[in-house]
Amino acid sequence: MKYYEKQCESISVENTVREIVWSKVVANSAMAAKLLRLHYHDCFVRGCDGSILLDPVQNVTTEKTAGPSRSVTGYDVIDDIKTALEASCPRIVSCADIVALAARDAVSYQFQKEMWPVFTGRKDGNISLATEVGVNLPSANANFTTVLAQFETKGLEIDDVVTLSGAHTIGISHCSLVSRRLYNFTGVGDADPSLDPTYAQTLREICPIPVNATTVLEMDPNSSLSFDSQYFEALNQHKGLFVSDAALLANAQSAQIAQVLQKPEVFFARFARSMVRMGAIEVVTDDQGQVRENCRLPVHKEAQRFYKQANGRDFSWFSPSFKFLFSSDTQFHTIQASAAERNRRQRYRQLRLRQIQYGISKHRPPQLNSLNSLICSIVRLRRYCNSLPPSSPSAPVLPPPFLLHLVPDFHPKNLRSIRI
Repeated sequence: MKYYEKQCESISVENTVREIVWSKVVANSAMAAKLLRLHYHDCFVRGCDGSILLDPVQNVTTEKTAGPSRSVTGYDVIDDIKTALEASCPRIVSCADIVALAARDAVSYQFQKEMWPVFTGRKDGNISLATEVGVNLPSANANFTTVLAQFETKGLEIDDVVTLSGAHTIGISHCSLVSRRLYNFTGVGDADPSLDPTYAQTLREICPIPVNATTVLEMDPNSSLSFDSQYFEALNQHKGLFVSDAALLANAQSAQIAQVLQKPEVFFARFARSMVRMGAIEVVTDDQGQVRENCRLPVHKEAQRFYKQANGRDFSWFSPSFKFLFSSDTQFHTIQASAAERNRRQRYRQLRLRQIQYGISKHRPPQLNSLNSLICSIVRLRRYCNSLPPSSPSAPVLPPPFLLHLVPDFHPKNLRSIRI
């Protein structure tokens, strides 16, 4: 919880996150549910590593593009927080920690106090795949056995299943997610018999046939903006909106837990405990992860290795607008400079790195005297540069290994002989 105190002495990380989040909740009371859901979707796929924040690039689809996550919002709030923290404490606070803190603070605004502790020190993951969402994220239409199995694979227990379902006390859904339950539950034009008939009729009036997928439904009837135990009161009256909600009453043990959680003080205490447990799912720490400067773009492992091995020097400024293309995932990753280091960009441009970015082509070779000399003049890697053989009029210029896949034309199978 005090992980960043010594690393960011000029700013209080947790206070900064809280101030921004509370201002967003004041402007939009639905923001609490959005940020809580963002944290939940992040943790259940690859752990709490901020991978849901990564934007799709070229033909690579990420978690946020998968069906269950397309309606997740709140990314702009995370961006605002990250921008504020980078200005005062660059490359220190992970996006994963920001998501966890933002979720806690969004819910806490209603009570004007922290509702649960958030342990910080997470690092950001580097991989985000849409194909992993469906198998890891519990579905609103799943039965209890399926939901419990998915929770248990994350190290959570039956008490966490019921308690975290209480997050449905805030937020909205849409008619498209419950239409089958209302009109064709078993395939013969019937409604789900576990649903309260009066509540079912109310839902049918809101969601008439043909069902409008954009019509909004409160997940907790008449209490969707207030974080309370009303969800469990409605659930025990068979007014849970989703199949997965009703499934909590199908198991004797979970039904007993749902009864107890109708008491606000019990629900708040257990929810706090379960959120701490969820926030620790498959956490990435230290050298296993990274700290992104832009939460939507990963820093490639090859770039990280380059920074660490460059004689211990800090080359995080190296490429304010330089795009690396690696063959391993065919994604462009931009390494951005902080505001305090923008004066280095002029030197960067003077060294004409843009010729490397755009100029190397089989059809238009770069007009450079020596590509290797240029690289050495930029990064000054002694161990590499000192090992260069004497220049020869007939020797082809090959880039160092860490730039081998800068562009496809650099690869030996595509590279034309570029004479010194």
